[in-house]
Amino acid sequence: MNTFYKTAIALMIAALPVTVLAGGWPVKKGNYLVSVTASYFRASQLWDKGGKLGGYDQGGYFESRSLSLYGEYGITRRLTGVVSLPYIINEFKQQDLPAATSQGLGDMEFGVRYYLTNINFKYYFAVQGMAIAPLYSNNSLGFSSGGAEVRAIGSGSGKIGSKNYYMNLEVGGRQYFQNAGPFQVRYTGAFGLNFDKHNQVALGVSGNYSTSINKTLDENLVLNKDFSYTQGSFSYAYIVNPKLSFFAGVNQFLVGRSTGKGTTFSLSVITKF
Repeated sequence: MNTFYKTAIALMIAALPVTVLAGGWPVKKGNYLVSVTASYFRASQLWDKGGKLGGYDQGGYFESRSLSLYGEYGITRRLTGVVSLPYIINEFKQQDLPAATSQGLGDMEFGVRYYLTNINFKYYFAVQGMAIAPLYSNNSLGFSSGGAEVRAIGSGSGKIGSKNYYMNLEVGGRQYFQNAGPFQVRYTGAFGLNFDKHNQVALGVSGNYSTSINKTLDENLVLNKDFSYTQGSFSYAYIVNPKLSFFAGVNQFLVGRSTGKGTTFSLSVITKF
């Protein structure tokens, strides 16, 4: 179960490199889970407000690199503390102008996850509440707004023939507190299969439906508040032992509105102690 849980975290991190999500399995009281993820995203195409795909003008692009730290601590048998913190480097190039680069700490997220119940210790259900605190003043790194999120989580594991599998589903609502919001509905799903005790692959889908009174479409993707997208993801895990795993993932934006079409590559290491 620990292996499935760490894989769920890694795949969700890969799917959403700035925002770290987790699965429904509990962390034991007094135990820590820590992960570090490096990710790279680049978009040279852009969906307009109607979902029509076009290119950036004259070789423009949006690029984002991040190094994210994620941690959990088992407070009680049912309650887990959760925190995440990314360092972000965003680069935006428009027409013949020099590329503009912004870097710094992003949105710190912290909160708790409460485990509601389980079915035969195979399927776990939880709710999670998070606060969002921006650690920057430059809106090229994010919305520069505090916020809050509530999320419902369900996770399970079992066997297909002789192979172990896991699955994870999450859906949540997020509100940023500034006047133009936005309000977001975020969702993720993942399915992973173990080929043996060291090798695992996983497929996932995730998305974000963001609404705001600010309907402006900007080629600098960080500035957009009213948008939506769905992306697919694939990850491979090498499990050294139950306490240490390495992950590589790739995510492709499939459909969208007022956002960029691009690919994210990520590498993660997860340890538990």
